[in-house]
Amino acid sequence: MTAPDDIPLPPSLRRIADAAGLDAALRLSLALGGRIVSVSARADNPVVRAIGAEAAARVLELIQSGDLGDGVRHFEVPRAPAAHYAAIRAAVAGGLSKQDAASRFGLTARQVRRICNEVPSDDGRQGQLF
Repeated sequence: MTAPDDIPLPPSLRRIADAAGLDAALRLSLALGGRIVSVSARADNPVVRAIGAEAAARVLELIQSGDLGDGVRHFEVPRAPAAHYAAIRAAVAGGLSKQDAASRFGLTARQVRRICNEVPSDDGRQGQLF
């Protein structure tokens, strides 16, 4: 499953989204963003807990193939807040209630309302002042 091009993902998360799905990439970034993690198949591994064993196995394949991280088992998970905001806006625009979006993305309903009410700076609706 390829991530939609309108979701602004860092290159490493884009590779994860292509291999394991957009939902797994966003959940991984939300749960472990900003950390260097080690990936294994063990059930108590933080990556497995965040995205599930099947998706974690795909991430481990990316690492071992040299497409991600150090080629052994480690990589730094990017934070990617713009990707989260875009995914939240897309989910709500697609019919998911703000309450359900809050539950799905691990936020409060107020945070989801604030994110949905913000106008992204590069959406093209705002004209140039100068």
